[in-house]
Amino acid sequence: MTRQHQILVVDDDPHLRKLLTLQLTQVGYRVLLASNGLEAIALIRSAPPDLVLVDMLMPYSSGLDVLNKLAETGQPIPTILMSAADLPLTQQVVLMASPVNFIAKPFLIETLLAQIDRLLNEAPGPETERPGLANS
Repeated sequence: MTRQHQILVVDDDPHLRKLLTLQLTQVGYRVLLASNGLEAIALIRSAPPDLVLVDMLMPYSSGLDVLNKLAETGQPIPTILMSAADLPLTQQVVLMASPVNFIAKPFLIETLLAQIDRLLNEAPGPETERPGLANS
């Protein structure tokens, strides 16, 4: 049995959320949206996604707060942390927080999609596929 992967996009920028929704749905992912960390945590608790794509700096609750809450749940959800602050210190803080992937804004959508595909193919769980792509 197969199903589409569901990705939670968490960013306070409505334009980026819209762009990522368009790009991700075009290649067959289902997308959930949150505009801040508090919304993301509530969505993760109610309907855990297959992958979380989260901005680092947001109002109310940061991307690092979301990572910490994910770690507390014990659910191994692959996560990509996005940030426009592509500084060595930022990356060092991210690496110390948890095993997480990092992508600097702005990024090429192809780079993001490759990272998502790699993480979802590594993730344990039921057989899943992205429509239009054959499982190996």
